[in-house]
Amino acid sequence: MKGRIAGPEIERLIQLLARLPGLGSRSARKAALALLKRRHDLLEPLATAMQEAARNLVACEVCANLDTITPCTICSDTRRDRSLIVVVEEIGDLWALERAGVVNGLYHVLGGHLSPLDGIGPDQLNIGRLVERAVLPETSEVLLALNATVEGQSTAHYVREQLTASEVKVSGLQHGRGHAVRRHPRTAHIVKVAVDMPNDRAARFVTGSIPAHVLRMTATAAVGLMAIFVGELANILFLSMLGDVDIVAAVGYASTVLFLLLSVGIGTAIAASALIAPAIGAGDLVYAKRLSASTHVFAVGFAAVAGTIV
Repeated sequence: MKGRIAGPEIERLIQLLARLPGLGSRSARKAALALLKRRHDLLEPLATAMQEAARNLVACEVCANLDTITPCTICSDTRRDRSLIVVVEEIGDLWALERAGVVNGLYHVLGGHLSPLDGIGPDQLNIGRLVERAVLPETSEVLLALNATVEGQSTAHYVREQLTASEVKVSGLQHGRGHAVRRHPRTAHIVKVAVDMPNDRAARFVTGSIPAHVLRMTATAAVGLMAIFVGELANILFLSMLGDVDIVAAVGYASTVLFLLLSVGIGTAIAASALIAPAIGAGDLVYAKRLSASTHVFAVGFAAVAGTIV
């Protein structure tokens, strides 16, 4: 016979856990059981921490982020670039960007997006406070990091219109993968790659930096390949002087090998550039340098091994 398996207090705990995002009734029961088994080192500290958070929780008077102090920890950080304000829809977007480490400026949480069907208009969003912050002398740019949905882009368009009167620069994300910021925050690196640079910076990056990296990588591979070619020519000339090989056949063989290795080198350079470009665009210079160094080592090593075998 199916019935209750625990008292009302535990059943209420399970019901409340089941209301959390990503937890169903079965997962909630597993989580509740884990808490009950670890009463002293997990359940009681968690209950105390939740009570303290609920008692001290406030909305930041500047950006509307949730914290236990106001202004919040981010707005109070004097190391941040106060000339840049990044506008997001929800606090979850702010947390995702902070976890990725791609923003050094300040934030502004709108609290959602425009949705007339759901009764959410401009008055229900934190747009008025954003306009007030945009006209401050310290603010020079507002970056609209809103989701790449119809509602998100409609909200971005409305915010742009509201900021027209101010002299602040308004930019947006280079969309295509920008909506992955909140939906796929599995690792910091994925979020970094998902967040593209603003439109004007992205244009300069695509037209300038990527070809430069391709040429740089290709030059590295070409130097090693030319060294192999010079060695092959020296062998051909030496053997032709001894009369042991047909010089025409040798040159043909060397040319074939050269173009084969050159193709591999150029392919490696382009592939490496395709990997490095998103990392640089997302501001992860450490990861980009590691990719660049690995590719250089591979190109030189490949040239040396191929020259030895050939």
